[in-house]
Amino acid sequence: MIGFLNSIYSVECVNCNQLFSFKWQNCLCDECIESIQKSKGLVYCRSCGAGVFNCQRCLKQRFYKDIQVFTSYSGAIKELIHEYKLNRRKRLSKILAEKIKDDITDFVKQKEIEMILYIPLHKKVEKERGFNHLYEVLKLIFPSYMIFNGLKKIKNTKLQAQLQKEEREKNLKGAFSLEKSIKAENILVFDDVLTTGSTLMEIYKTLRKSGYNGNIYGYIITKS
Repeated sequence: MIGFLNSIYSVECVNCNQLFSFKWQNCLCDECIESIQKSKGLVYCRSCGAGVFNCQRCLKQRFYKDIQVFTSYSGAIKELIHEYKLNRRKRLSKILAEKIKDDITDFVKQKEIEMILYIPLHKKVEKERGFNHLYEVLKLIFPSYMIFNGLKKIKNTKLQAQLQKEEREKNLKGAFSLEKSIKAENILVFDDVLTTGSTLMEIYKTLRKSGYNGNIYGYIITKS
């Protein structure tokens, strides 16, 4: 009966534009979901997130102990993140969690991560959206005691995607605050899209200014 109803109410995939019969989500077809895979050879600095391998700044000073990115910001996953985050399709967190689960859990085990921080939204933005998209993904993968909720966004900034690198850094300056102490030697910062590394670096500065002296790692779903 369900299959029959879905065949009647087919929808167009937001990525490939083909009609498909849906069960629990009407955004991406199965073929496009399957196309989301781990990328190899992504170019970025594993210390600050800048789009270069040999980052001159990080030759002088190391920031993050390591940064791992799952895949490139293109195709199906780009459309998925857009629909999930900006069009508030909360249920799509399930697809993202299933895709990155093995990769991020391996990274967490390898680096002996004890606590995971996610990039917070300003309270006004989170109220409008109804949820923090990063937290929704994390809670489908990790137990609640590993997810840290004490990082807050105290400045309602412009969308980073609309700004150039210099503007991004200025836009985020002083935007975050650590409101709880972190009692962990190895922590992970989780985000969805890595572009210039400005968000990662502002979080790093916030943590250090707040007195955290442990090892900071980063895990990002996509690299644009």
